[in-house]
Amino acid sequence: MRISNLLVIVLIVIVGGSWWGTESALADGPPVQWQKTFGGSSKENGYSVQQTEDGGYIIAGEYLGLQMRDVYLIKTEPNGAMQWEKTFDWQYDDWGSSVQQTTDGGYIIAGGKYISKFECDVYLLKTEPNGNSQWEKTFGAIGGEYGSSVQQTSDGGYIIAGSTESYEPDYGDVYLIKTEPNGAMQWEKTFGGSSKEIGYSVQQTTDGGYIIVGYTASFGTEHGYLIKTEPNGTMQWEKTFEPWRGSSVQQTSDGGYIITGYSDGGGDVYLIKTEPNGSSQWEKTFGGSGTECGYSVQQTSDGGYIIVGSTGSFGAGNYDVYLIKTAPNGSSQWEKTFGGSGYEWGSSVQQTSDGGYIIAGNTYSFGAGSTDVYLIKLCPEGTLSGDLNCDGIVNAKDLDILVSQWLQPRSISYPYADIYGLGDGIVNFNDFAVIASQLLTIDHRVPDDMVYIPGGEFEMGDHFSEGMFDELPIHTVFLDSFFIGKYETTNMQYCDYLNSALLVGDIKVVGEFVYDSNDSGNNYPYCRTHGIDTDSQIDYNDVSKVFTVRTKGDRDMSDDPMIEVSWYGAVAYCNWRSQQEGKEACYNLSAWECDFSKHGYRLPTEAEWEYAARGGNYNPYNRFPWGDTISHSQANYYSSGSQSYDISPTQGYHPAWNDGIIPYTAPVGSFQANGYGVYDVSGNVYEWCNDQYSSTYYSMTPYPHVNPTGPVSYGTYVVRGGTYPLVATYCRVSERWSKYPEFSDRHFGFRIVLDLH
Repeated sequence: MRISNLLVIVLIVIVGGSWWGTESALADGPPVQWQKTFGGSSKENGYSVQQTEDGGYIIAGEYLGLQMRDVYLIKTEPNGAMQWEKTFDWQYDDWGSSVQQTTDGGYIIAGGKYISKFECDVYLLKTEPNGNSQWEKTFGAIGGEYGSSVQQTSDGGYIIAGSTESYEPDYGDVYLIKTEPNGAMQWEKTFGGSSKEIGYSVQQTTDGGYIIVGYTASFGTEHGYLIKTEPNGTMQWEKTFEPWRGSSVQQTSDGGYIITGYSDGGGDVYLIKTEPNGSSQWEKTFGGSGTECGYSVQQTSDGGYIIVGSTGSFGAGNYDVYLIKTAPNGSSQWEKTFGGSGYEWGSSVQQTSDGGYIIAGNTYSFGAGSTDVYLIKLCPEGTLSGDLNCDGIVNAKDLDILVSQWLQPRSISYPYADIYGLGDGIVNFNDFAVIASQLLTIDHRVPDDMVYIPGGEFEMGDHFSEGMFDELPIHTVFLDSFFIGKYETTNMQYCDYLNSALLVGDIKVVGEFVYDSNDSGNNYPYCRTHGIDTDSQIDYNDVSKVFTVRTKGDRDMSDDPMIEVSWYGAVAYCNWRSQQEGKEACYNLSAWECDFSKHGYRLPTEAEWEYAARGGNYNPYNRFPWGDTISHSQANYYSSGSQSYDISPTQGYHPAWNDGIIPYTAPVGSFQANGYGVYDVSGNVYEWCNDQYSSTYYSMTPYPHVNPTGPVSYGTYVVRGGTYPLVATYCRVSERWSKYPEFSDRHFGFRIVLDLH
């Protein structure tokens, strides 16, 4: 079907206001951001995943080598690209069941290791940050032991849960091991009755003890088994419950516990919430007529729960990865399946720092071998299910993606267009209906003061050859979509930041300047408050410890742009706003570097600023956001009449804002927006950009220019847009200027961007 035909149908849907099978915008959950497989031509399995401190991921599992299993450790970039992989060879089988990043940046892996052909021990492996082995330990006696779960404890040591068969006459007991930071055993405990027990998951609790979940056959029929211990491993209490296997446990924010597993016979995913004493608070089941299993659970930032496992009832294949998101009371909010026509299952899930989810498991349908490690990243919670490229808006780009997969079965391709409900394995009208119902809807995570800038290409630079040499050569730039502030950041917005940061001790005031509280040398000023030698519109009361916005004459300055703010102060505000809204902080305030992989607020790059400022006017390229001439009806600047394109009938400062009291700033939004809906990009105040400045950067940068972020180590930073006391030439959209990052005066402010890719 042609894209034009589909667009016609979309219009019919919008006009008609309905479509069969259409669900609410969030009913289908967030879309897939990317999928990856790892492995060779043989068999690989992924059992555990965790996001690492650099935003990437660490996965542990097993790799089938020369007829033997080996521990398989994979480190990825934030986008899922492999950074490195390691296998740890041994004469006999060994594997990794659980992995966690440690406080030194390395990794701890627990699993099993056959020390002879018939004898298996718990295996504990500690690696350096690069994955190289640091030390390894085995634990066990004459029987069979293995480790299922490991966590670093508050004292720097490790707690391991698993199973032991060395203590007759039992068939097996839950095995709990506590080690020193160097892996030396501190103590070991076993739990169970006269039959078989296994421990699958362990976590240190807030009282310093431990919670373990697993399986028992010693108390009548087969049951799930929940054990709470003291910090020294002594049992505090134990509980059994109906599902015969408890796979994963986590302490919840109320001090209780959340458990997932599967019911007797493998019928349904089981979710149990308990009181702090282990008594059941509520129980839920999920699934269909086939077999479902729950393997991993975590409490989410909204107080609900995310569960991953496998399903034989839904999806595209024999078994699919099964992902369930619930409300705090356990009721299902959305469910999804992933996989192809074969067998897939999810072993581990974690909510990521951007509010999305990362899943590790196995796939028979995709990849290079019979079974490969399967890694799935979902967009942040709240992303519209039809936003297939996760850019914050459902539009024609998402429709293009859907059409490219029309009537095709699921594949490993990104993005993943099988989005209706749980997914039925093929891209069809059900998926189209979801996008149609959400078309042109902006993600609710995007505040009202941000405006969407579609990705594309443009010719950056001075198209009139009338500016300085640093505006040339004209060069093609390709940019992804992003959101930018409709307005410059206001005095009131910045004042809110200052009061919030002061309250928690993040900033200090020294004289007229605000600094980070850790800036012992006062080298990185954020902004200036009102004083003898400053025109700042922010007052600070040293007695009440409160920042307030000034009144200039009889005019409240709350909605005027923040001035007297440095580059340092602008990026500190970005981090604060990200944290206030539960987004990722983009800036390292020690190194003053921006991590562009983070989904939070930051300053625009110079290319993003010019692209947004042009307002979509590229044919022809204009001098200003609205055209080729300028007057006081369009911007707040100093009209001198010295340029032919300055046609303002009023001369000098803008008459509406020249009240004789500097600064002569205008409230944000005082003039008409450009074609993208962005206000005040020409005049009013200069705006800091993220980029460092080089006068020859345009000629130095290699082609193609894709999402350029500027030169490094040049010392000064770009400012753009002109300011109220400067003439028209400085208000051109191609004009460039720079200042040192600590500089602040009445001409400099900023606006922010939000990148949801």
